[in-house]
Amino acid sequence: DIPKHIPALPKLCLQYAATGKCDELRDSVARYTFRQAFKAFLSVRQQADFQVALIQARKTIFPQAQELSRLLVPAFEAYHDIRTQLKGKLVPAALEAVQDIKEQLDHLIYPGFLDQVDAEALRHYPRYLKAIQRHLQKLQLDPSKDRVLRLQVQPYWQQYRNYYPTQKVVTANAQEYRWMSEAFRASLFAQALGTV
Repeated sequence: DIPKHIPALPKLCLQYAATGKCDELRDSVARYTFRQAFKAFLSVRQQADFQVALIQARKTIFPQAQELSRLLVPAFEAYHDIRTQLKGKLVPAALEAVQDIKEQLDHLIYPGFLDQVDAEALRHYPRYLKAIQRHLQKLQLDPSKDRVLRLQVQPYWQQYRNYYPTQKVVTANAQEYRWMSEAFRASLFAQALGTV
């Protein structure tokens, strides 16, 4: 049982509660962990090869669960902090930026996101969410500078938003574009965190 090997799961569920149900997160964690453990064996077609793959993949299931936990704990802590800040008092000039941040969060963490995000993108989630935290801090100090920075990323983000709803299957190129846009946004609002 994968969730038993993630001691932080109850806390993650609490931090995720505004977005989705704990059972859904628990199931997504299990599916993600198995996908990562078995990804090297997807081309196996022979029974004997499958038995070998099964033995090898089983050895990586719990390390994969621990790695997922290592990524989700700081990401969900930042996510919960951001959601809390967004409910607090913000300067009126920040309303447009707040909507942009909410939309960004909705595209990062949503019900079933672990079923759609690959390991490489997930590895950057803590950085993306820390960048949003810094964005919120800077926003309070200078909303006009924030607007200038948002206008730099807006055309790229809008292009992805226009493409995404029209596609049943998002191509690898579209996914790469999406994560490059996210990295660009992080570099604008939290330069100290860097890009890739």
